[in-house]
Amino acid sequence: MIRFLSALLGWMALAHMANAQDIAPLKPLGPALDMQLARMEDGLALVAKDGRRFVLAGLWPLRRSHEGGDIIEDGLARMVKQRIEHHLDHRLQVYPMDQIPDRYGRIRAHLVANTADGKGLWINAMLLQQGLARAFPLNDIQMLTDALYAAEATARAQNIGVWASARNALYAADDEAVMAQKAGEFAIVAGPIRSATKVDGTVYLNFGDDWRTDFTIRLLWPIRRTFPKEHRDPSWWAHKTVEVRGVLEDFNGPLMTPLAPAQIRILPASSAQKSDPAP
Repeated sequence: MIRFLSALLGWMALAHMANAQDIAPLKPLGPALDMQLARMEDGLALVAKDGRRFVLAGLWPLRRSHEGGDIIEDGLARMVKQRIEHHLDHRLQVYPMDQIPDRYGRIRAHLVANTADGKGLWINAMLLQQGLARAFPLNDIQMLTDALYAAEATARAQNIGVWASARNALYAADDEAVMAQKAGEFAIVAGPIRSATKVDGTVYLNFGDDWRTDFTIRLLWPIRRTFPKEHRDPSWWAHKTVEVRGVLEDFNGPLMTPLAPAQIRILPASSAQKSDPAP
């Protein structure tokens, strides 16, 4: 209970620090579109008054209890809805990440709300900073990726929002038994790579002695070719400590297949420790 109250107080303190989030990382995306928000839908999807549809970029949405998630995330999802609906009918600056909509007719985008001080409120980063979403970058703009992870780190350090639940712990790569129970779910895993090998163009990063049972990262060629040239060689990865995020699969032990280079990060060797959030 004490841990929960501490997390709640931390979240309340961060709630009114959100305006401090710098929007400079959005500048490489080019000129913003002007939009008025009509409504918010599930899955961080937004509908503008002119009918355009957007989804907040760089975020993994909360998983509601009716989707098999944690009931705690239902309450957090309501907070997200309140945060965004506060800006209904207001002018927003929209920075699109794509030119072509997805199959649902949505464009991934970063949104900035106008503020009295003129600095703007970066809504995507605000949700990360308050523990109301997890970072899931799909772009190769390093400054933007770094800003999203920095915003998330603020909430992780305070164990607030999604990070106050053991369900969203940082998993050590040798916790195979625990990860086996999360197959099909989003997870963040960290640990040292024991070996790396290439099979038919796919690189496998192995975290144990037995690839049939231990945690493995699979780097498919369409993703691997977007890495810097030296990172495409399996030998570059051997013995590095990394953090990776995505959906866990159960295939010869726990398996994760990043969808973008930004979803796997090199860490200092001492950083691969399991987090200890409140249950």
